[in-house]
Order: sequence, then C-alpha cells, then structure tokens
Amino acid sequence: MSPATVSTKNSRGNIAYKNGAVPRPPRRLKPLSENTSNVSCTISRLPRVFVAKLKQKDIDAYRLPFFENTCITLLRAGYHSTSEELLLLDQMQDNMRKKAGPASPLWNETPLRKREEPLRVIFSYLLQAENADMQEQYDEVYRNNLAIADYFRGSDEDRWLVKHFLCKCNSICKRTIHLLKSLLEMWDKDTSHKWASQTQLTAQKADLEKRIATGERRLFESAYHLVSFLAESGDYDDAIFGARNLYHELKTCPRYKKPPADPGKELTIEWEVNAPSLISVVCECICKCSIALHQTIEYETSEEKIKALREAFEFADEAGNKLLIAQCKLLIGEEYEREQSLDLALQYANEYHKLAQNLADPIHKIQACKTLARIHGKNSDMLRAEEYLTELGHLAASCDEPQLSAEVSSLLAEFHMNETHDFEKANYYADTGFHLSLGKADQGHTNKLRAWLGIAKGQLAQRAVLQMLVASHFHGPSLESLLKWRSTRTAVQLLSEAEFGNLTKQTFQHRAEHCNARRIKRLIREEMSRRT
Repeated sequence: MSPATVSTKNSRGNIAYKNGAVPRPPRRLKPLSENTSNVSCTISRLPRVFVAKLKQKDIDAYRLPFFENTCITLLRAGYHSTSEELLLLDQMQDNMRKKAGPASPLWNETPLRKREEPLRVIFSYLLQAENADMQEQYDEVYRNNLAIADYFRGSDEDRWLVKHFLCKCNSICKRTIHLLKSLLEMWDKDTSHKWASQTQLTAQKADLEKRIATGERRLFESAYHLVSFLAESGDYDDAIFGARNLYHELKTCPRYKKPPADPGKELTIEWEVNAPSLISVVCECICKCSIALHQTIEYETSEEKIKALREAFEFADEAGNKLLIAQCKLLIGEEYEREQSLDLALQYANEYHKLAQNLADPIHKIQACKTLARIHGKNSDMLRAEEYLTELGHLAASCDEPQLSAEVSSLLAEFHMNETHDFEKANYYADTGFHLSLGKADQGHTNKLRAWLGIAKGQLAQRAVLQMLVASHFHGPSLESLLKWRSTRTAVQLLSEAEFGNLTKQTFQHRAEHCNARRIKRLIREEMSRRT
C-alpha cells in the first residue's frame, strides 16, 4: 500500500487511516457512511429475526427440491459417479419429453426428479455400486445395476430406465473383462512378483482367471436380460437378432443357467436346483419372437412363411418346450390348409392333437379338435368331422367356461346346419349357445347364434307343418294339432315315421281304389253309350 493508505486499529477496534486518507472503494460498492459497528450488529441479528418470522410453507418454498439436494449431498461426499448418473437420467428423460412433444402421454408423466421413492431406490443402489467399484468388486457393481432394472421392470412408464440399466450392465461386463484380461497380460509379463512362492503365484493367477470367467458369464446373462426385455416390449426384430447372436456364442461356451431377473435370487437353493439352461431359454425366446413376427409380418410367399415356422419349430424342439412345439405344429398345419394342401394340413393337425393330449391347458385340445373337424369337413369326411366336434363339445362342457361353450355350440350348430342337415341337433346346439352368450360383450356372436337358431327352428317347423298338412286330410288328431298350432302356437305333435308311413300308405291306397272305381265307372258309361 501507499503510505497514505496504511491503516491501524484504534482503541475501539475500528480501522483508522493515517493522514485521514480514505481508500478508494471497490467498483459497484457504495462506501458505508454510518458506523460500521452498528451495521455489523444489525446484520448479525437479521438471520434470527428473519427465520423467526418465517412459516413452515415459507421454509419449504426456499428449500431445495429432493433431487437437487441429493445431487449436492453426493458431490460433497465425493460420490461423483452417482451424481453424474442421476443428472444423466434427468437429462435423458427431459430430451425424450421434448422429442415426444406436448401432445404425447410422455409429456404429462411425472418426471423422475419429482418422484422421491424411485430416486431413493436408484440413489441407494448406485451408492453401493460406486463403493463396490472403488473396492474393485466388479460383480457387485453389475448386481446393483441389475437390481435397479429389476425394480422398474413392472412399470410401463419406466421401461426406458430398465433398458438404460440393462445396457449399462452389458457395458460394465465388457469393461470388466477388458480390464481383467489386461491385468492378466501385465501380470504374466511383469517379473517383479517372481520373488513370491509358487503357491501364491498360482493362487493370484487363478483368482484373476476366475474373475474373468465370472465376467464372461455375466456378459452372456446381461445379453439375455436385454433380449428378453426387448421381446417383452414387442421389439421382436431387435430381440430375435440379439438372441440369434447369443445362441451362436453359447454353442461354444460352458453350460450356463438362466439368470433370475432379481440378482438376489441367485443365492437361493430353488434357483440352483430348478433353473433351466441359458441356451434353452434363448431358443425359446427365438421361437416366441418368430411366432410373433409370423402374425405381424406379411411374407411374399407362403413358402417363406412355412420356412420361418419350420425354423421356429427347430428351436422349440431344441429347447424341449412341448407347448411351443405344439404351437408351431398348429401354425404350419394352418398354412398348409390355406394353401389347400389338405393331406399335409391333416398330418400336422393330427400331430398337434397328439401333443395336446399331454398339455395341461385344455384350450389346446379344443383347438386341435376344431382344426381336425374343419379339415375333415373340407375332405367331405363328415363322420370323422362329427366325431371330433362331439369330442369338442365334451371338452367345452368340462371347462366350465360359458363363453367357450357358446363358441363350441355355434360351431356344432353350423356344422349340423350346413353339412349333416340334422336340424334337431342344430336347433339344440344353437339354442344352448344362444342362452350362454346372452349378456356377453360379443354381440356379433350372439346375433350369429340367434340366426342359426331361427333357421333351425324354421326348418323344423316347415317339416312338421308339411307332415301335418298331409296327414290332416285323413287323420283327425293331426288336423286338431295343426289347428292348435295355428291359433295358440302350441308345439305340433309330430307323428312317428312308422305312423306317418302307414297313414300315407292308407291314404294312397284309398285314393287308388277311388281312382280305380271312377275309372271303371267311366269305362262302363263309355261302353253303354257305344252300344246305344
């Protein structure tokens, strides 16, 4: 400082400048014109006075939100990776909302930064993962990130979080394998540890190799978790692409078990005993995705569709899943039926029927009977078609499901109406199905059954009325029954086939005798007139 601005403290503790010089104040700051001691006392009392006058709602208004407060706390504690991850998730969701626009449902969803409970879960697992990473426990890092994905897996609005953490698990596995393999190579080249005993060297190398093997297993498991999630989300193209790559890699790897979605269940005896092999569930995933694509993709030719279904059948057969094998058989048979290759369609339908007998769900038995009855009907084998339809009726009755029984009754009524012309059975099944379907949501099915019932009753009434009209000329009870039906709609009392035959035979004999008598009389008159 210049001599003019050298300062000392007086007896009161205030600053005094020599020669009465006052220093130049900093820019944008106005010099204090009053006693600084009074100002300092006032400032020191302000916080207490200010806080005392605040209410709880005012304090809440000035307090930081939970998300910002958590990030600041993490940074102060040194958990930079966890804080960066939370900020990244917030930025990802903000970008998704902006991309979707205000008209999308995503815009109106509550942001993650305002959902305290999910943030606490993410915060807890990420802290454990970062601590494990500092201690080089990379498997624990993977397990904690997988636990976050499992926590959000049941929520539709948080599926983006599940995908993010599953992809992160895959990246953790790749990074871990690369790091451990690099350490193993450096360890082999390094000669500074040669002083250790052979037992120590073997143990250290075995530990590194074991950790690498664990990382490779986790890599396959993370790929499976991601593939299964894509399949559940309906992204079948990406799911089947990833599943095929995983299948070819698993062919040359040890036999791993299917990993649970919750990493905590890996320690249970139930998983250890009952978990299927990983390659079998990957085959099932490929088969399910192929079946789903079969129902959504328009193939250029039927041969391509059948080829894809045959490939799905091969994966189902390798997995040993009888349900998927049966579904593939059914779909292949239906494709052959559409192509009018009824022999091949019947072959696959019979195979599906045999497989359905060993499945627990009776729906497959019902579907098999429907298919066989339809194919036999197209082959004009009405006896076999009726046989399978009768079996279908028994199966539907045993299921105790009114809607299913109504559908089966509709099929039986249509079959007897169009194929066998047995209008009594058609009337019975149509009436049964109509009463079962009343009050259900499918009004179109109810109207269809009402139409079949009306046609069957009309055919039966037509046959009965014609019979009674013929018999009423010479049979009093038939005439009386016909009159009652006309006036009161009382059911017509039908004659048995034998009674109607005898009655019509007597009628024809009487008419023949009457015609012969008239003919004889006419001949006699002609002869008499000729003589005269």
